[in-house]
Amino acid sequence: MFKRLLIPSLILAVAVPLTAQRVRNPQKQARVQQVLPKGRRGMVRGLKALNPTPDQISQWKAIREGNKAQREAIMQEMRQKRQALQELRSQTNPDPTQLGNAMLALRDTQKSVQQFQEQSMESFKRTLTPDQLKKLEELQSRRKNRRGGI
Repeated sequence: MFKRLLIPSLILAVAVPLTAQRVRNPQKQARVQQVLPKGRRGMVRGLKALNPTPDQISQWKAIREGNKAQREAIMQEMRQKRQALQELRSQTNPDPTQLGNAMLALRDTQKSVQQFQEQSMESFKRTLTPDQLKKLEELQSRRKNRRGGI
């Protein structure tokens, strides 16, 4: 669960499952794939559904690179707090106060991740045209309904 929270919000926001589509323009797919990290190439369909322009793809790359330091810092903080909590839990008789504080610290970091994701999503949305924004909302709604409202 935590790993999924750490994935850049830009990618999470546009990672909507879509029906499989044939690639009509391999060059466009290659441009879109450059935005995504390795292992997340399946999200090309979600980005491709928005029919981005080369300029938008460049803007997405810039957003991703601009957020890189902050994203990595949050990920490192999350790993450290998760490890501290895990070490406390592995003790035979952990101090309840320390355990509670560790859990609260982890929850605070999770809130930071959520805020970061929301900020990144807003940056992403500012690059979209009104039609693309409408399409994104439709895709997100479809995804939410498919996941049972989660």
